[in-house]
Amino acid sequence: MINVLNVGVLCNGAQLVEDNGKYQIVGDPTEGSLLTAAAKTGVLKKDKEKEFSFIDEIPFDSNRKKMTIIRQNNGKIIAFVKGAPDVMLHDCDAIEKNNQIFQLTNADKGEIFKINDTLTSGRVAQITVFNLIYVCIIIFSR
Repeated sequence: MINVLNVGVLCNGAQLVEDNGKYQIVGDPTEGSLLTAAAKTGVLKKDKEKEFSFIDEIPFDSNRKKMTIIRQNNGKIIAFVKGAPDVMLHDCDAIEKNNQIFQLTNADKGEIFKINDTLTSGRVAQITVFNLIYVCIIIFSR
């Protein structure tokens, strides 16, 4: 879960701003909810941005259905990507389970789509602010 929160923080255009002990989201509310969830677990955007310096961004758009922020850490260029489940699953070929990386199978994809359908259908969708974010981390060595 921490990896998802890290990507949710590092691939995020919103800010949490403190004013007299209260925090306010500046920017997209969904992205702000990611920052809030991460902050509650101790993952802070300001700390992560020091660790992973910003290089470039490809903003979300409705045709691409994903957002990419490129950062650098310890000599590695890393693309943090988040977006629509169908697009992300098409782009990814691996999945992390129990802190290990495995080949993403059609069965895995089916299970992910099933979970996503459950979270976005009927009554659940009305109470779900943040359902699932699928992330791809692509690392390029210099």
